[in-house]
Amino acid sequence: MTKYYFIENDKKQGPFSKEELSRQPISAKTLVWFHPLDDWALLSDIPELSDIDRMAANEKKENPINVWAVMIGLSVLIGIVQFWPISGNKDASVSSKPEYYYTDAYHQISTNVIDSDVDFDMYVEKFYRDAFYMGIYPPKPKTTIIKLAPLDEIKGLTHYHGVSFGSEDDTKIEIYINPSTWEVFNKPMRYALMYHELAHDVLNLRHFELPESEGIKSLMSPSVTERDFTMDEFIDSYKAVFAKYKAENP
Repeated sequence: MTKYYFIENDKKQGPFSKEELSRQPISAKTLVWFHPLDDWALLSDIPELSDIDRMAANEKKENPINVWAVMIGLSVLIGIVQFWPISGNKDASVSSKPEYYYTDAYHQISTNVIDSDVDFDMYVEKFYRDAFYMGIYPPKPKTTIIKLAPLDEIKGLTHYHGVSFGSEDDTKIEIYINPSTWEVFNKPMRYALMYHELAHDVLNLRHFELPESEGIKSLMSPSVTERDFTMDEFIDSYKAVFAKYKAENP
């Protein structure tokens, strides 16, 4: 099933099915993307979404007050952006953006994969075994794509060690790992990176920190790859993440 994304207030929204997309606050001028488009396109320029374009136009005619509400909201947003302080920590600014924010990142990544003999399937199988052991039974997707791709050569992704594109889509796992990262990481750090991305992809987890009182490094921290895990620390961390997930998804 095709998954659609759109830009709202400079942020990427999605994924949505076509029916779900039709219920979103979109218009003919909304930027929309879905695979295999090379880049974002206006809703009005996408033939297969012409019915949604007409629905958006009719809603605009029936609800003219919404236009003014949007204009006022944009004015407030622009004012906030103009005076919002910019962090000097470039890593923090990168990690604050969602992994799928960059408009043409998917196309650049998926068309520049690097052949390798890395056995990524081993990490996937172990992730599922560890999840099962913790009483978590996520569905196994039909498609698994885990490749090396030069993320550090793509604008906006130079600080990323891995990205996942299968979150919220139980039909696939799709992860890309930066090859220079993989080369320098030791065994526990490779496990930490793979489990971090698999938790995004398989369990649909977002970034979060574990309470400092627990004294456990957080596997789902946006800066996880800067934590320098030992193997014991990695094991403690993934167990804490799985336990948290299990408690929130009984």
